[in-house]
Amino acid sequence: MFAEEIRENAGYMVLVEEAINNLDDLTPNAKDTFLWAISQKYSQIRKELFLQNSTDPSDIEARQELISSNADKILHAVSEEIESTSSQLNYPVELKKVARELIVIYGFINCKILEKPPV
Repeated sequence: MFAEEIRENAGYMVLVEEAINNLDDLTPNAKDTFLWAISQKYSQIRKELFLQNSTDPSDIEARQELISSNADKILHAVSEEIESTSSQLNYPVELKKVARELIVIYGFINCKILEKPPV
């Protein structure tokens, strides 16, 4: 689901990065705080996923399989976390949804959350 959207909207990542950098210029450390929040939410969702599926996080293969098979759910859950902030903005719902998802993807990339598959 998200893979196709990411490919379609990849060109907008430059705009997302520019907007985040502008925000950081206005409010120092906003970018670091934002990236930390995304990383924390991801960690929380991942831990819940391990518990729900009785997966041992030290089992690299099982961990990777679980995360890969739930990647869209994880991205969606993190995206939903920042929904309350964007609800105050006066833009069409669809535009805000895509922006939230791109921001989360930006966060995943910059926090190096995307896990490498086992070799």
